[in-house]
Amino acid sequence: MQNNIIQDKPYNHKVFNPPPKYSIKKNTIIGKILAWFIVLWPILSMYISPIEGMDFFTFTLMGVFLLCLPFLYTRKIRLKKIHYILVVYFAYVFFFTLINLFLAELFVGRTLILMRMLRFLMNAVVVFILAWNFVDFDYLMRVFRKFCLICTVYIVLQTVVFYSFRIILPPFINSLTRVDYSHVLYTGVSFFRPTSFFFEPAHYSEIMILALTYCLFRSKFGKKPLTIEAMFLTLGLILSTSGIGILAAVFLWLVAVAYRVLIAKDKKQKIIYVGVLALMGIATIVLMQIPMFQQTIYRLNQDGLSAMDMRFFGGIGEFSSLSSFGMIFGSGFGNIPQRAYLYFAGIPYVLFTHGILGSLLFFALLVYVFIKARGFAKIFIILFVLIFIGSDILTHFFNLYLVFILLNSKNANKLRLYLNIPVDQLHFIKANKVRSI
Repeated sequence: MQNNIIQDKPYNHKVFNPPPKYSIKKNTIIGKILAWFIVLWPILSMYISPIEGMDFFTFTLMGVFLLCLPFLYTRKIRLKKIHYILVVYFAYVFFFTLINLFLAELFVGRTLILMRMLRFLMNAVVVFILAWNFVDFDYLMRVFRKFCLICTVYIVLQTVVFYSFRIILPPFINSLTRVDYSHVLYTGVSFFRPTSFFFEPAHYSEIMILALTYCLFRSKFGKKPLTIEAMFLTLGLILSTSGIGILAAVFLWLVAVAYRVLIAKDKKQKIIYVGVLALMGIATIVLMQIPMFQQTIYRLNQDGLSAMDMRFFGGIGEFSSLSSFGMIFGSGFGNIPQRAYLYFAGIPYVLFTHGILGSLLFFALLVYVFIKARGFAKIFIILFVLIFIGSDILTHFFNLYLVFILLNSKNANKLRLYLNIPVDQLHFIKANKVRSI
């Protein structure tokens, strides 16, 4: 392939003629199956399995891994640089959780702590290995977008049916779930909070904001933003009444429109985007007149024991009660007090279970992944840190995010090597010519 790159000038996509059937990875049958399996991770983990104490996703994952072993044997598996800090982090969690099982105060049973830790680590490691070797990011994202649209359609239906007939469309099969969430099926409520197919509105929003970030910021790599799809996902986040989800949507839209204003080529475009910002402000004022949204915001701002106070300061207060060893190395993954009105959000949870040393390692992991991330993934990591303050997502949600971020980084690097151009110039390539990020 002729090298059309001029080192001291920006890359000109008009000169480039890529192969018509360019693809970073061939979509094999096993890769497609694994893509759907990964996308359904949050749903499958809600249900019980034939093995007591193990969720259905973990149970199924063991079988999927055994079926993939012959295919893995024929591939040369290597640890990439981006995985080294992951290995160190997972080793830290495993080692100090085992130590705390025998040396530290236990707030729940040993078996429960061990199952929580092994489920978190085993799922992460196995999924990373399978995804890295078989799953194509472009196909994974297409599947993920379909899944998010289906979930959003269902949450719209739940809202319409409830306010029209006072009937709650069931979000899950309650008799098969690992945790009893039957209270969400109670119709005698004044403030209805639909959950789609999840346990809580927050769980729904934590999945949707990943898709919303991609829809708004994928344009940096040659593809137009999926504005209509982004608006529909935002509607779902609003209907979920999740404070975290609504605030995340506002943040993403503001950043997206502000970015468009900055890169606009003429004054007319700038005026259009400024007008969009103004309309968003007016829409926010109008929505605040609706009781449902007033109550959602009230939950975040009420005096005393507000939603944010419960999620953040409750766990921070418990950290001060740990021993010196616990403060440095943590109480162990999953070893947290179980009391009413005590909620461990992301940062308090990491600090309490990982200690100061483990927390530094965790945030070093985030910084390293941010450096390696490409395109929309960088924006999402920033958003992740913001919502991590008030939401407990150091679960399969965190592992799912890492799968998307790492595969996106791998996809960008392969495209860069194939075209022999710098990563920061990938956005010059037209989407109708090359399958970009």
